[in-house]
Amino acid sequence: HEKYPEYPVVISEIASICRDKKDVNKFTEQVANWADECPWVFEYAFFGCMAKVADDFVSPEAQLMNEDGTFRDLMKKLMNEQPMKET
Repeated sequence: HEKYPEYPVVISEIASICRDKKDVNKFTEQVANWADECPWVFEYAFFGCMAKVADDFVSPEAQLMNEDGTFRDLMKKLMNEQPMKET
């Protein structure tokens, strides 16, 4: 951003690799709240909103969709809490 401040930044495929649900939630909350407040972040997207992930690199706790296509609690929190409340 410092080199090209006239361009907005898009952040894609954010996800925690931690296997601890509490840590994943805290990471997600902090990143989402920071990005929402950052004036030069145009948009951002968390990774994992898919019914079947390709591998196990992304923590199961960070995945946003169940295998049946329904949203997990973390996805619902991302969609409905701005700012996200820390758990």
